[in-house]
Amino acid sequence: MFNKSKTGKEQRNDQQNIDDETKGAPKTRQATICSLYYGGCQRTGTPASRNRTVDDTWRTFQEAELLPTQGAAAIEIGVPFSDPVADGAVIQAAGMQALANGTTLKKIIALLQTIHSEVPLVLMGYANSFFHYGIEQLANELKATNVKGLIIPDLPFEHRSLVTPTFDAADLALITLVSLTSPPDRIQTLIEDAEGFVYAVTVNGVTGEDRQYNEQLDQHLQAISEKSPIPVLAGFGVSTHADVQRFASVCEGVVIGSKIVAALQNEPLPKVSELLAELVGKP
Repeated sequence: MFNKSKTGKEQRNDQQNIDDETKGAPKTRQATICSLYYGGCQRTGTPASRNRTVDDTWRTFQEAELLPTQGAAAIEIGVPFSDPVADGAVIQAAGMQALANGTTLKKIIALLQTIHSEVPLVLMGYANSFFHYGIEQLANELKATNVKGLIIPDLPFEHRSLVTPTFDAADLALITLVSLTSPPDRIQTLIEDAEGFVYAVTVNGVTGEDRQYNEQLDQHLQAISEKSPIPVLAGFGVSTHADVQRFASVCEGVVIGSKIVAALQNEPLPKVSELLAELVGKP
């Protein structure tokens, strides 16, 4: 999905060349992105003498190592924010816990500069966090990480130029989100400037497990995938193996957020590993 040595436009040109050479062949399927929150776990029973930052850091290292072993093609790192308008109850709770534990964007970046991830990392956060930190500073500091892109759901498409020149210079993709309510001409406009992957939102509302999907969703996702020169991943509410199979048949994969975040909050890592293997159908 990402190539840090190439711009988004170059990646799209590469994909077009591949498509021209393999006309009639399906795109590669089943890319899975999983979410985690640094400092997002409750630490009930943790002795007061233990260093909470050390605990959070060690746990995040373990999570970042675990997720790719069970099929994650990339990892979404949540940046906690006090007003997460796109997030449902599970991710809101993880974000609030992370804030209560002292997590900041600066700490997240410092941690990511020490993680040698096997897969690309994607920062997911809100515009205020990034603009307050400083877009230039953010992009410069992310050069020393394996972060390949950012998801900023409350940054309007028409205002992307506030960040894209700086992101382009640092070879960071600004991930485009496409909603269920986007008409065909709007979708075409969105995907023409998309890079990394297209995040196709599967519900009208916020993130969360066990959502009821629109009957026309498969047709909607397939239409986006057929138009897009880069991978299309479906996200919001993906929580079962049936969801993963369903969406992998009409686009290039899924983003699993709340289900994984909840498991990372409440289960030991071996149980999380089993859950993810079950979700993606890994034997």
